[in-house]
Amino acid sequence: MTSPERDFCIRLKIIWGEANWASVAFISGPDKPAWWGESNTGRHYNLASLPKKKLVFYARGDKGGEVIKAQVGALGSKPYGDSLPKPIVSEELKLTQEWTRFEMDLKGATSADLSSICNGFGVMAERDSQTGTPTETQFYVDDVYLE
Repeated sequence: MTSPERDFCIRLKIIWGEANWASVAFISGPDKPAWWGESNTGRHYNLASLPKKKLVFYARGDKGGEVIKAQVGALGSKPYGDSLPKPIVSEELKLTQEWTRFEMDLKGATSADLSSICNGFGVMAERDSQTGTPTETQFYVDDVYLE
């Protein structure tokens, strides 16, 4: 099943340079000053009450063949971060040029681990996982939700 083409989506373009990996974390804290779980000013959500305990999103690659991973709960090591002791990370997801629906199961985490989440979605790419020797990797993400 694919998502219809959208007028707006998130475009992520990584220009590798010397970097070996790149990640974007969507965090429910204030923008200014940037919040990374060091103070109690962030917003947290109880994902333990989700009926299906799944992260769902659509993604597509710019050229096809791009490889990404999704994650939930990257701020578990911070004093006011996620209740997950370590993030839940998907397997490698190989993208095509078509919108593809991806689901990440959160059922392996305990209710306590899912009780206070401020980083409900993140996406990462590793240079070594990409086809060939890319100078850049570009992909798109849309319709991110938890169910």
